[in-house]
Order: sequence, then C-alpha cells, then structure tokens
Amino acid sequence: MNKDITVLFDDKDYVTLTYEKNNANKYIIMGLNDCFNYEKIAESNSNIIKINKKIFNSFLNIKVFYIIRNQNDMKDIVLGSTKPFKINKNLYEKISINSIKSYNGITLSFSSNKIYDKYYLYEKKDNNYVFIMESDDFQITSKDFKEGSLYYVEGYNINENILTLKGKSDNYICKTKTPQKDENIISIIVPIYNSEKFLSRCIDSILLSTFTNFEIILIDDGSTDNSPKIADWYANKYSNLIQVIHKKNEGVSFSRNKGIELASGKYTAFVDNDDLVHPLMYEKLYLNAITNNLDIAICKTIIRESKDKYSLCLDINKNLIYDYDKMMKEKWKNSFDNIFFVAVWNKIIKTSLLKDHPFPLNNYYEDSFFTRTIYSYIDKFGFSSEAYYVWDKRIQNTVGTSTNNYKSASDNLYLHKNYKDALFYCVKNGDKSKIDYLIYDSIKEVYDFLNSIDAINKYDDVCQVYNDEIIKLNNDYNILENKYLNTDSTLFNYVENILISK
Repeated sequence: MNKDITVLFDDKDYVTLTYEKNNANKYIIMGLNDCFNYEKIAESNSNIIKINKKIFNSFLNIKVFYIIRNQNDMKDIVLGSTKPFKINKNLYEKISINSIKSYNGITLSFSSNKIYDKYYLYEKKDNNYVFIMESDDFQITSKDFKEGSLYYVEGYNINENILTLKGKSDNYICKTKTPQKDENIISIIVPIYNSEKFLSRCIDSILLSTFTNFEIILIDDGSTDNSPKIADWYANKYSNLIQVIHKKNEGVSFSRNKGIELASGKYTAFVDNDDLVHPLMYEKLYLNAITNNLDIAICKTIIRESKDKYSLCLDINKNLIYDYDKMMKEKWKNSFDNIFFVAVWNKIIKTSLLKDHPFPLNNYYEDSFFTRTIYSYIDKFGFSSEAYYVWDKRIQNTVGTSTNNYKSASDNLYLHKNYKDALFYCVKNGDKSKIDYLIYDSIKEVYDFLNSIDAINKYDDVCQVYNDEIIKLNNDYNILENKYLNTDSTLFNYVENILISK
C-alpha cells in the first residue's frame, strides 16, 4: 500500500497534493508545527486537495489521516495515515546557532546571511519546544541557558507591523567552547570607556565570529565603572585571543593608536564598545580582501535607532571594487556619496597603512580626520552589500558632536572649528600625489555641510569659520574643476561668493 503524499501542482499561491484513497470517507490533513505538535490544516472528501502556500510553508511536515464513518454509532474511525511529507526547509534561510561562556552567563548567537528584525528562541522541555524569549539582536545572553539543553530559533522580518517568518535553525544542543586560532590575521581593537552595561555584549559578538584567526585588543581608557573588571575577566577566560591594556583617560584616538601599536594581524578592525558585529562580518570582509587584493574592505552598517526602528548606512545592493580615482569621480557625480562613509568600524584596513598613518590626536570628529586621509593612501578597496555591523544608538554611551543637530550654531563655534579642521586635515596630511582630489573633496564637503544646516542663510559667524580655508584653495579648485569635471559648474565660486558676501 502506497502511503506517500505526492505534489501534483506547485504554483505561486497554492500547492496541490494527492494521496491514496484507501477506501476512506474523509481525509484529515495535519501539519507538524514549530512546537512539534500536529494541528489540523484542512479536511476533504477527495484524495486531492489544494492548500494555500503560506499555510503549507508554515509547517515542518504534513500527513493525511484516513477516516471512515462507523454507521452503527456514527463515529469517525482512523484507518491509518500517510507517511509524513517533509516541507522543503530551503523555503527558509538556514540560521546557525553557536554559544560561548559570557561574563553574564551563556550567549547564544544566530548566524545567517541576513539579519532579521526579530528572533524567537525556543527551548525543548518535556518533548515540546517552548518559547522562552525574543530579541531584536542576533544574540541573546542569559544565566538561565544551560549546557546540554536543546534550543531552536526563528528569524522574522517586520513589514507594516506584520511578522513574516524568514529563517529557521536546526535543533541546537548548547555546548560552549573557546574559539581557536592558527594565527593573527585580523587585529580587532575595542576602545573602552565606562561601558559596563553593554561591554560584554560587544565582546561576545566578536568571540562568536565564524572567522577565528583574530586577536582582540581591549584598550581601557581610564574607565571609572566596572568596565576594567569585565575586560580582565575576558582576558583571563580567553587568554589565547584577548589582551587588555589599562591606561589613563586620554580619548578614543589615543586608545585606537595604542591598539595599532600592538596589532600583529595583516588587517586591523575597530569596534565601538556599545556596538555589535555579526558572526559573518570578518569572514566575509577578509574573503573579499584577499580575493581582490584590497587595502580596505567595507560592509553595510545597520543603525539601530530605537526598539523597532533601524536604517542602513551605505544602502547599496551590489558588491563593488574601487580604486581611489574611480571612487572620487563617482563621488563627484553624487552617485556614490555614501561610499566615503567616515566611520572606521565597518571596515578591515591593512595594518601597515595604520602604522604609517595613525589617528590624529583630536577627540572631535576623529573618524572624519582619519578616514578621508587614509583613503588617499590606498590602491584599492572593496564594498560588500551585506549589512554586518550594528551601530547601536539605543544604548550609546558616547557624547555625539555632530554639527548637523545644532540649534544655535553660533554657540558651538569651537566644535565648528574642529569640524573645519577635520574636513581639511586630509588636504594637509593626505597623499600629495592625490592632493587635487583631496582639495576638491574638502571644499565639496564644506558646501554640502553648510547647506545641510542652512548656515549659508542663518549663521554669519559659522560661515566665517570655513571661509578663510576655502579662499586659500580658490586657484587650486578652479584648476581641478576644469581638469576633472569638464563642466561649467560654479560650485566653488557659489560657495565663496556667499561666504564673502556675509
């Protein structure tokens, strides 16, 4: 007797199934749900049935029960059932689970090619999978997680407040172990300052990377909370991977430079102590770097702005390889404006470049000082369209100095002067063979910035901060405009005339 279920048709919206008649009066179609219980999907008087595909795909497998009516007492009798028909799990992206011992218990990490909006975690108890918690992040830490327990996770995307299941894991038996490495290929530098509430979360995310040939250099910048204690715990627990340096408070640039001095990997990465890195980030960036002989490899960044809101930096949906000239020409055309994203933490950078060109010792806009300069010394960089770094604004402990949010710009002239220095730092310190690109880029950045805060129309004193530096570059700019753009654009003259008229 054939007890198989066969797919007759499979279209966009429905799956049509057939199964043996078996002298039954009625057929009950049952589906195995994610808690490993069978529930009724439908019933039919025929051995052919059409099932909505969304319903069909929500089950792990289905089977059909053959039912006959006992005419004496009018009760249904189950004659038997088909063999389970396994739903193709490729309909969902595979999520892998890994775990390590954390300062705060055990951390479970969920790795997949996409980052989901929501993760639902289940634990097997009494032969059933019981929902235990949800998370907006791709890792969860708890003192209640136990070695040997069985876990299962689902990944959901949210669209107009509707949750859609997109990813599933296999059953995972929790077994923590220490990551092992063969060599230091990537040196990961984490400056630390008063981050006791989220430091372990950050370090856990690095330790749970699928790429394990790294060293972690923790630089404690004179923290006054429990951050030094947490950093020491990790350095002792994972001594094969982590070293910690305690120093007086000097600022993030000093901390990063100290890490660069100690870095032994071919590439170096930076992570802010309140952010997260996806498990695949360093594996993907390193593969891109060695495959294409890159000086810098970059990925997209997720900005977590609130519990249910996030956005993307560098929202570009293709992988790209650029040399410096091509990058700058794309930037001038405004078709690739965000590729010059100044943050250092969504990148791996050749360590030799960093040792030759460390961070300027300035605690305002240090990323802008540094990144726009280091780009002038590279031969080639690559961009990956996947988003693997999470810039978590929900719990940020650093004080932002972005001039974009100034309400009264004239009260912040000191910060404007620092920002002006950052914008023109690359002109003074970048590769002199590329000075023409750097001059143009700095002037364009000034114009775009002043326009974004409407300083041209509102703030005379702010415009004057930038005016003197621009005037010095007048002749250089006019030459560049004709040489590289072949256009009659009057951007520089427009900026200069407005500033002078003030």
